[in-house]
Amino acid sequence: MVAQKVPLPFSAPKQPEDSSTTVCVYRKATNTDRYLDFKSRHHLQHKHSVVRTLTDRARNISSTGDPEELTGETKRVAKVLAANNYPVDFIHNDRQLNNNSKK
Repeated sequence: MVAQKVPLPFSAPKQPEDSSTTVCVYRKATNTDRYLDFKSRHHLQHKHSVVRTLTDRARNISSTGDPEELTGETKRVAKVLAANNYPVDFIHNDRQLNNNSKK
């Protein structure tokens, strides 16, 4: 019986030339990068959850040891959140709190 390769949800495996496997965040072609807008009248905790979820996903899925992949995904998350009207200070402070709580 031949084992089939089933990708993990939200991940896109890559195989570099050195036969190691790296994993990065997968997005469907129809992804619009629209999340809860910061200017909406939702509770502030929901907005913190958006930042926390996206940064956790970037950190956990891109955790294959490639700092370049993690840096790229972190920058992308910050850009997407800024496009959804999240202030830079809000993103930065939430990421700092999130990083400290994981230690």
